[in-house]
Amino acid sequence: MLHRLRLGFECPIFKTMLEGIVEIDETFIGGKNKNRHKDKKVPRCQGRNFKDKIPSLGMKARDGNLIVRIVPNTKMKTLLPIIRANVKEGSTIYSDD
Repeated sequence: MLHRLRLGFECPIFKTMLEGIVEIDETFIGGKNKNRHKDKKVPRCQGRNFKDKIPSLGMKARDGNLIVRIVPNTKMKTLLPIIRANVKEGSTIYSDD
């Protein structure tokens, strides 16, 4: 049975870089502060705030391959090395910034 699990983890998505047309965007994962219980709300928390949300970066090739990374922040200095490591040079990138 263990050999079947090992085979399942051998996914070609992680062995190849994204190429062709690649869409990239960052997002914050976590619920809205107003929807939380009173004792779980974070004070003075609005918009793009790191107090209660986890920033992540998603990269998806048009052929269906997807890479998601949890990042410490959404600054270009942090995101650019991750993009260069996972997207093949010469690819077309679509992003909001």
